[in-house]
Amino acid sequence: MIRSKKFECIKNLTLFQKVLFVFLMIRALAAGINCFLPFDLPHIIRQTDTISVAMRYWSRWVYEPYTDNIFYPAVLNSGQSYGFMPMEFPILNMVTAPFFFFGPYIGKILACLFICFLVLFFTYINLRVWKNIKILGISAFNMILLFPIFSFSASIGWRFIPDFIAVQLCLIAIGLSWEKVTYIKPFFLTLLGLLLKPVTVVVFPLFLLNKNIFKSAYNLFWLVPATLLSFLYYTKGIAYLEKLREIPTNFGVHKDIGLSSLIDLFSHYNEFLEFINYHPLFPYGIVLVSVIYLFYIIRRFAFYHFQLWIVILIQIIMIGILDGTHSIVHFYYWFGIAPSFCLLALGTWDILSKDSNYFKIFLKVLFFGIFVARFFEVCYFDTRLLFHPDRRVNTDVPFVDCFLLKNRNPEFPWNKGYVFFSENTEAPYLGACFGERTNYPSENLQESFENPKLKDKYRYGLITIKTKLPHHCNVIDRSGKVVIIKCDEYTPPEEESE
Repeated sequence: MIRSKKFECIKNLTLFQKVLFVFLMIRALAAGINCFLPFDLPHIIRQTDTISVAMRYWSRWVYEPYTDNIFYPAVLNSGQSYGFMPMEFPILNMVTAPFFFFGPYIGKILACLFICFLVLFFTYINLRVWKNIKILGISAFNMILLFPIFSFSASIGWRFIPDFIAVQLCLIAIGLSWEKVTYIKPFFLTLLGLLLKPVTVVVFPLFLLNKNIFKSAYNLFWLVPATLLSFLYYTKGIAYLEKLREIPTNFGVHKDIGLSSLIDLFSHYNEFLEFINYHPLFPYGIVLVSVIYLFYIIRRFAFYHFQLWIVILIQIIMIGILDGTHSIVHFYYWFGIAPSFCLLALGTWDILSKDSNYFKIFLKVLFFGIFVARFFEVCYFDTRLLFHPDRRVNTDVPFVDCFLLKNRNPEFPWNKGYVFFSENTEAPYLGACFGERTNYPSENLQESFENPKLKDKYRYGLITIKTKLPHHCNVIDRSGKVVIIKCDEYTPPEEESE
């Protein structure tokens, strides 16, 4: 009885909701398959950096001989330093760290599957919370079903990054407060969401669509302390970690916010228009939706869902203030706006479903056809390494090759917190592949050996076949494009006699 009540939210679905549910399951399957494949575009750097912090937590808790401040975030590409790094609150990295008990290959699979589980779990919770709520006459339940498979969240929302989960947590908090007064649960959910990703704050203007906004505004009282506490971490906490940082890296919190960032976003109007055309819905989707809405307004003399367009504009301005053009490259910062665009798509479908005629039926078929094409393009993107073995072999993080090399060469100082020298890359690709610490991103291999302070510390290396082998090093083993090497103590050549 209790069990059936828990799953009541996914019973008695309409045909439209069943179709969305099937799409959600297909998307989850594609995301699950992706977990068994190497990291692929988009944003390999982001995924590698995030999982590397989780690996480093496990290394510090279990392998490394010297440990201090074991809950501070630290990176794999630390060199001889400890590698402390200011970054988003690392709760997701700590929670997934124990999966690396099974090694970097199996650990990566389990950690990514855990992310997929969280996405589905929080989707289920959101479905329960939003089940009977309507926003501008649109079912919020449908919005939640569409959210994981559409808009900005479609292509990278299921990957090993905290952004999508942060938005889901805040959506639950908003839904709990939509029609009733409750403070404790929304406070903790919002605090966790904002700590995971502060730009998630852009999701909260969605509450402006509440039909009883003036009466229900005080329901958001929990938002004030949650925002203040997260702001405290991203000011004082980050400043403290910044003092401990010894190395350059891709991590860091974007501090250049304000009107200049907003102007910067819109001043690059070509990139912005191309971005808005492609990501919020599907290619040319925003144009199609705008034309349909405009036609409806002119024909009916009604500002249909005008509030929704205002909310979307507010959210875009917030993104511009918080992150400027940087957000165009890192489009997962826009996850918080995706629910609004899902409502926009559903509102368009609602317009086309009223007073159907042949032209509206044609537009519905076109709209649905483009959505389906985009959906399966995303699913293919997640699974394409299955069909392209050459691309799979040449990935930046070929976990299978690293797994083989690690097992075939037990004499190497694996799992001891040893620092291996590796290639100068933006993210610790081979470090994550082996689950081992590597040199700074800015260190040159040969210069590391010529430096008297480092020549006795970098005796083992993890490189790829494209890297020139230092003259005093020998190849120990190779699998695919990955090579492990061992080097003798560096002796500089004799100076030529004059």
